[in-house]
Amino acid sequence: STHDDGTCIVQVGWERVTTQVEEEVPIYEFYEAQDQAYVDQFSQALELKTANPRFFDEQVPDELKQAITYYEETGTVTTAQVVEMSIEKVDKVLVNKPTLFVHEPANVIIDPTCNGDFEKALFVVVSFETNKAELQKKGIYKNLDKVNWENAADPTTDHDGHKTKIPSDARFNDAVRKKVVAKEYWGFWDINNDGELAPIVATWVGDTIIRMELNPFPDEQLPFVLVPYMPIKRELYGETDAELLADNQKILGAVLRGMIDSMGRTANGQQGFAKGLLDPLNRRKYDQGKDYEFNPTGNPQSHIIKHDFPEVPQSAITMVQLQNQEAEALSGVKSFSGGISGNAYGDVAAGIKGMLDASAKREMAILRRLADGMTRIGKKILAMNSIFLSEEEVVRVTNEEFVTVKREDLKGNFDLIVDIATAEVDEAKSQDLGFMLQTLGPNMDQSITMMILSEIADLKRMPDLAKQLKNYKPPEPSPLEQKMAELEVALKEAELQKAQSEIELNKAKAK
Repeated sequence: STHDDGTCIVQVGWERVTTQVEEEVPIYEFYEAQDQAYVDQFSQALELKTANPRFFDEQVPDELKQAITYYEETGTVTTAQVVEMSIEKVDKVLVNKPTLFVHEPANVIIDPTCNGDFEKALFVVVSFETNKAELQKKGIYKNLDKVNWENAADPTTDHDGHKTKIPSDARFNDAVRKKVVAKEYWGFWDINNDGELAPIVATWVGDTIIRMELNPFPDEQLPFVLVPYMPIKRELYGETDAELLADNQKILGAVLRGMIDSMGRTANGQQGFAKGLLDPLNRRKYDQGKDYEFNPTGNPQSHIIKHDFPEVPQSAITMVQLQNQEAEALSGVKSFSGGISGNAYGDVAAGIKGMLDASAKREMAILRRLADGMTRIGKKILAMNSIFLSEEEVVRVTNEEFVTVKREDLKGNFDLIVDIATAEVDEAKSQDLGFMLQTLGPNMDQSITMMILSEIADLKRMPDLAKQLKNYKPPEPSPLEQKMAELEVALKEAELQKAQSEIELNKAKAK
């Protein structure tokens, strides 16, 4: 999106889909507690509920929990017993996840008074395509029966500058499926007339408001993230490569068009014959590639003309090369023939420095802006996780390991870091690690070898191999190998005892 539009506008949201399923639910009856040991256990559980609610939820039996709930309502210490099971409908979560939507910049209106700082924007209005069925399915919209679906704005008629990809001849005529343009206002408004701005969201179709409520997101900020491709001072929207290269491409197009026109007007491959040079019989022989006779008044080499493409002037080729070089310098993107690797300058420090010239640094700055945008998106998602996730979520750490995470564990401040890497940097790291392995040699401890090999596999984008190397354990010795090792130790001990006895014998002889 940034390459085409200059600015990537991402709207962060949350999708939750539930369905009702039938489950067996126990029905309890409560009896006054008589056993003193149970009363003591009841008191401990009651204190635990206040002191450590999480441990209470995880460890205390359901019957005791129900008894404590009954105590909080009536003040009576009881024991709870299950008397029967009933079938009840409960909500089951099918989808519960954050969503990201990249908007067409033409369909987004941002507060023009923010002076280029999106953090100070007081509103954002987005227009989007939808239909009655889609709005009903989401379940958050009202007044849908009051919308005039027949006369509502059609996206194919360029309503208020709304940009669409729907062809003008593709449309549904029924009210349920007919595509319409809806507008959504995210911003701040003094809804209580007390001088304080409150975050709100309002959606309308035509002249009918179908949603108006407080901003549901926990950070109470506009749920949008802007990432400029190349920032412009005091401007919200960034600049694309196309803006830089517009004049360059016009000149290049004019030069190439002149070269093509010059060659296209040439009757390439045609031949012209001077009149009277060949009679019809000999002309037929000439066309057939046989020997022929020509009129002695004319020389075929000068009287038969072959039309070829004209030579392209060197000045035109030079102009094309100049324009391509200028395009590379402006955009920071090298052509396929050259590439932007330090190997072109030699695999030495000076070559790497040559690679990191202005164009490479510019590309890195663009990547860092994109990474910063991903960090801001991640922070918004983290804020939503602590509110919208279920009490427990199962997270896949690897293909084999699944971890249950409690929602309250996600609360708190997180320091998000989005790292960026290129194929050239990863290749250089892997070569350094390989050189380290060669330098240390085969006498190095095997665990360190596996650590380095695992890191190389990660850099080469082989996560399965990296995991296997990281978890590699040397095979256990076979019984025969163990026996041989024991015999070898025994042999060494016998040799040591023999040497000691010889020493003692020599000492005795010396005396």
